[in-house]
Amino acid sequence: MKIQTKLLAWILSGMLAVYLLSFLFQQSRNIKEISAFSSKSMSGEEGMQWQRVVARNIAAAAIGVRDANVRIAQTATVSKSMAHDLTGVNAAVAEIRQGGENVQTSTVELSRVAEQLKATSDRFKV
Repeated sequence: MKIQTKLLAWILSGMLAVYLLSFLFQQSRNIKEISAFSSKSMSGEEGMQWQRVVARNIAAAAIGVRDANVRIAQTATVSKSMAHDLTGVNAAVAEIRQGGENVQTSTVELSRVAEQLKATSDRFKV
């Protein structure tokens, strides 16, 4: 694996880690708020309102986890695609380099043939 590919994968992994840590920190804060609130005693209506709040927070957390999983899968797919593309670029560069070497070899050979032709034509001068 080329250094550019490794560096790109490292950067993407770091960005993903920062995102996930931020998400987990937010969920942790939500859970702490829920715990603090639930420790208070509640009457009937207040208890029902609290249950609705808890249900919404749990649903939001589940959606957040699902979204994080989707982003992780997308990042993995993009990373794989980029690695594949970089492999193709490396192959094209190798072909171009080989073509340049072939041109150089042909130029040297053509120059040698030109010198031989000149030497041969010099012998036939009138």
